[in-house]
Amino acid sequence: MEPKWNTQPDGSGTACVNTYSGNANATMHAQWTINTYTLTVKYYSFSGTNATELTITQSSCTISDSSIAKDGSATVSHTYSTTALSVTLARANTSYSYFINTGSAPTTSSSANSKAYSWTPSADASVNVYVYQRYTISFNGNGNTGGTVPSTVYKIHGTNLTVTANSLTKTGYTANGWNTAADGSGTA
Repeated sequence: MEPKWNTQPDGSGTACVNTYSGNANATMHAQWTINTYTLTVKYYSFSGTNATELTITQSSCTISDSSIAKDGSATVSHTYSTTALSVTLARANTSYSYFINTGSAPTTSSSANSKAYSWTPSADASVNVYVYQRYTISFNGNGNTGGTVPSTVYKIHGTNLTVTANSLTKTGYTANGWNTAADGSGTA
């Protein structure tokens, strides 16, 4: 912060930079302008048909665009502070479920549908936000007589899902994998 010198504490006096040409003794008071810092949010998403816009909210900040499309960006501005602010990053499409992560593509342990990002406005910063559609995979024993049906898991758009080994049995039958249809006519 560069001071601007002034003859009055409230800034109403004569401003001077390098010289004072007044005709009386004077006390010069430093004048300060608080710095404003910016968080740049860059949004990346999968290329599927159910891509969603990203919404950005933070009540005490100025946001350039509260809803941005895939491959877009927006800025969040706030005056200098040493207190961390929570910036909420969320999907706009409420018809589908998503995984959200900052810094890299999401994993199944990432936040679902929204994420709080902590930013302290004491310097400019940027964050990459990744949003990928999330699928729920549930299992049905389809008449099993023994073992435990696996718990529901989540899959990220564009990634493969490996089903863990299980102990299902059905008297008189040999296990033949999983299928999206009970009669085996779906996707294996």
